[in-house]
Amino acid sequence: EDLDEARSALEERIAVLARAHEAVISGEAQGATVAEVVAGATALQAGSQRLQLDGPVVHIAPRPALSLALILHELMTNAVKYGALSWPSGRVAVRWRVLSDRNFHLVWHESGGPKVSPPEHEGAGTALIEAGLSGAGHCEVKLNYAPEGLRFSLVAELPAS
Repeated sequence: EDLDEARSALEERIAVLARAHEAVISGEAQGATVAEVVAGATALQAGSQRLQLDGPVVHIAPRPALSLALILHELMTNAVKYGALSWPSGRVAVRWRVLSDRNFHLVWHESGGPKVSPPEHEGAGTALIEAGLSGAGHCEVKLNYAPEGLRFSLVAELPAS
């Protein structure tokens, strides 16, 4: 809404991209793991009992890794500003699993925060989230604005890294 807020948002996104690029560059075969991307996007809450991260080693190619980093950054920003992490009792769980050789499922689930309702208008952040992973094959995204907590689900076919 103002220049300082816009500057802060831009700086945060650049920092997320920098962390994602670092994970991609330092990862095997110029890729990263989902855990590295998730850790980078949730770094501000690292070590917090309010954040639970769980999943196996899943390698992800550079383009989907960058998309995932931006999506998770947007979810984290919203959780801190308006969602579960805006309340002391709020929690976020991020879990992922392999569905098949090249498919994986990631879920972001908020609980213990304020009552959730769908946004009155769709902003750039929601559009970014709903676009899914760039560079992935088939990708299905679901956003559920359940009153007890936001739930984001992504199922994607990942190219080999």
